[in-house]
Amino acid sequence: MPTSKYEKEKEPLLQAKEKEASGLDYSALSIDLVPQYLTSLEREIMIPALSLVANISPKYFEKIIQYAYIFDAVENRFLPLLDQGYTLKDPRVDKLSAFVIDFSEYQKLQKKDPQKAKEFAFKLRIRYFAADDKTSSEKKRLALVTEINKAYKNYIPYHIKINHVLVILEAKGLLQHKTIGKKTLWNVEPHFYQRWLDRHKQLAEEKEQKAKEEATGDMKARKEKAMTTMFEKYGGIILEFFLIDYWDILNVKPNSLVLRYSKEISDLTIL
Repeated sequence: MPTSKYEKEKEPLLQAKEKEASGLDYSALSIDLVPQYLTSLEREIMIPALSLVANISPKYFEKIIQYAYIFDAVENRFLPLLDQGYTLKDPRVDKLSAFVIDFSEYQKLQKKDPQKAKEFAFKLRIRYFAADDKTSSEKKRLALVTEINKAYKNYIPYHIKINHVLVILEAKGLLQHKTIGKKTLWNVEPHFYQRWLDRHKQLAEEKEQKAKEEATGDMKARKEKAMTTMFEKYGGIILEFFLIDYWDILNVKPNSLVLRYSKEISDLTIL
C-alpha cells in the first residue's frame, strides 16, 4: 500500500508524541490523529463500530474480525504456498486444506464468472460457516482459526484479545459499554461519535467539491482524480477510519482487513 504525502510528513510527529498520546483521552485528540495513534486491531474494531454505532455485541466484533483475518491468512499465506508448489494436507480429511482450495476457486470464479461465483459462495457458506446437524457455525469458524494459528502463531486474534482491546478503546474514550442482564453491548462514545460524524461530513463534502472542480473528463474520471487528490492528502488510514471509500474508485486494497474482505464476509459467512 503506498504511503501518502500526509502520512510521510506526520511520521516524525507521531513518533515524538506516541508515548504522550498513549496516556491521553483519545476523544480529545485532534480527530485526524486518532486513527493514526490506534493499533491496527483497534482500527479494525472501530471501523465496524463506527458503521453500526450502537448496541453491538462482543460476539459480532469477534466474528467479523476473525473472518477478515481468516481470509487474509488464506489469500496471503496459504495460496502463495500453492503457487510455489507446496502440497497441502489431504483436503478429504483436513478442513483447512479443503477451505484453502475452495477459496482459491471462489476467487478465480469472481474474476471469470460472477454468477457462478455467487452460486459457489453459497456452497462455501454451508460447508464452512453455517451450522449443520453436527457442528455449530461457531465451532466451524473457530476450527479454521485454530488451524491457521497453529501454522502461523497468533495470526488471528482470539476472543480474549478482542475483548481486551474493546476495554482499551473504552479507556481511550472511543467506546462505551452497557450491561443488560448478563448481556454486554458496545456503543461508540456519543461525544466522540459527534466529532467523527462532523469530520466524516467534511471529508465527504470535500470529495464532492473536488470532483466538481475537475475541469476535464466524465463524472467517473473526475471522481477518480478527486479521490486521488484526497488519498494523497490524507492517506488510506484516515479515509478508511471516516468511511470514505476510496479503494473501489482507485482500484486499490484498503489497509483494513474488515474493509478489504467485506465482500467475502458478506458472501461467505454468518454474522
